[in-house]
Amino acid sequence: MKRQNITALCLALLLALLPLRGTALALEAASAKEQDFSVQQAKAERLSQLGLFLGEEDGDFDLLRAPTRAEALVMLIRLLGCEKQALEAAYPCPFADVPVWAAPYVGFGLERGLTRGVSETRFGMGEADCAMYLTFVLRALGYSDAEGDFVWKDPFALARQSGILPQGTDTARFLRADVVSVSYAALSARLKGEDRTLAQRLVGQGVLKELELTGLSWEPDPNGTRLEILFFDVGQADAALLRCDGQTMLIDGGNAADSSLLYTYLKEEGIGRLDCVVCTHPHEDHAGGLAGALNAAQAGLALASAEHAEERAFLNFLKYLGQQGVSVTVPAPGDRLFLGGAQVQVLGPLREQNESNNNSLVLRVSFGETSFLFTGDAEREEEQDLLDSGFALESTLLKVGHHGSDTSASYAFLRAVAPQAAVISAGAGNPYGHPSQAVLSRLRDAGTSLYRTDLQGWIRCVSDGKRLVFETEREAKELFSGIGQNSAGAGEAGEAMGPSNGQKGADYVVNLNTGKFHLPSCPSARSIRQENRLEFFGTREELLALRYIPCGTCKP
Repeated sequence: MKRQNITALCLALLLALLPLRGTALALEAASAKEQDFSVQQAKAERLSQLGLFLGEEDGDFDLLRAPTRAEALVMLIRLLGCEKQALEAAYPCPFADVPVWAAPYVGFGLERGLTRGVSETRFGMGEADCAMYLTFVLRALGYSDAEGDFVWKDPFALARQSGILPQGTDTARFLRADVVSVSYAALSARLKGEDRTLAQRLVGQGVLKELELTGLSWEPDPNGTRLEILFFDVGQADAALLRCDGQTMLIDGGNAADSSLLYTYLKEEGIGRLDCVVCTHPHEDHAGGLAGALNAAQAGLALASAEHAEERAFLNFLKYLGQQGVSVTVPAPGDRLFLGGAQVQVLGPLREQNESNNNSLVLRVSFGETSFLFTGDAEREEEQDLLDSGFALESTLLKVGHHGSDTSASYAFLRAVAPQAAVISAGAGNPYGHPSQAVLSRLRDAGTSLYRTDLQGWIRCVSDGKRLVFETEREAKELFSGIGQNSAGAGEAGEAMGPSNGQKGADYVVNLNTGKFHLPSCPSARSIRQENRLEFFGTREELLALRYIPCGTCKP
């Protein structure tokens, strides 16, 4: 009898534990899914910036919740480019269970035959499943379940073929996070029987702008990403290269004499495509070196403050763009584009002025909690236009306008930007006296950390979305100088880091301009300018610890 009781008790405990184990597994699955949400969160933010996906009033995208049928319909109407029509038409909605915000969309969907209710009086605010949402998106791409392109209960095969069902999408536990993944993939999917993508159709309908297509192929890195900006040392000129998630943007190219510098750098780095090339204004010290960059890399998009100008450097810029089949786009204030996980917004010029400097393109780059303001040669007049515009100007870093001339970086402008750091690109001993003492004083008063190419050579700034880390050419040379002086002390370690008394050649050759290191036998190592060349005696690990990058060709 006791044995029977024990057996019954064990059986009861086992039965009691089974649902708990199931619950635990479900929680583990939910936890694992949440860990992957950094990617969906980033995509949701991008879709939100495009006006194609909205969160709650508090800004939370609520990705862990299943979408309702009404939310799925709203997303379909947005992907069809019909949201404005739906809101303006305000077709009547006969269903009592539809909330006020969704009524125009449901009315429009009924009128266009996109949806129907579960009864004559109820739309049905239950959850939308994966098959339903894929059906909606396939319809947005021009496919029809009525004409037999797919079966609405089983759209998965066509969805995979069309590329709108990303690998790993949870078709059983369909959440708003999955809505984001499918919708984001759909933007790059081709329309039925056309070469255009869904995003290109939205451009044609005026829902998106051509600029906004830049960066849509970006795939967020679940391990996080970074934005790197290299301010070249181009003397009394400007040139900066931005890199984020494998995408690149060049803002200005220095003087014509800097063409070889840009060409060599892009070739060494293996950068064969510049997703965006920007000429802030036609002056030679900004447009001159762009020809070298365009000889090294294909431009995806070219932005300039004007389509035509008489300056020879700008005409060369247009010539090499034309050879690549690329035309110049003159963006409008408020336009934006994307560089990987970074957003770039055009702030100016807001009006045409007589002085070319005051017609400079002004760009604000946002990445996570950090931001960067590039002002070309904008002077007080354009700065005042920006102050009057209502655009957000506050930025973590300011590229000071006009090489630090007293005509730029006014007190009012610096108060609005409130930069934690600033970069001045100017030539050592230049005849203009840039940067002016007045500007340096204003930056000191603003409590801004200052970096200068005339004093520090090239400047590299890296953001992880929360903080900035700086490295300069002078700092790098000092670091290597310390190592070369056998700073590790006597003994075996010191001998490994020191010059070995001429007993053997350098272990590696470092290009202090590009931040890359090579094997001495690498062709790129032999082409490094003497002023940028450093022969390093030490280990690969020491170079990596100093944040230098191995050459992709010789793979040291």
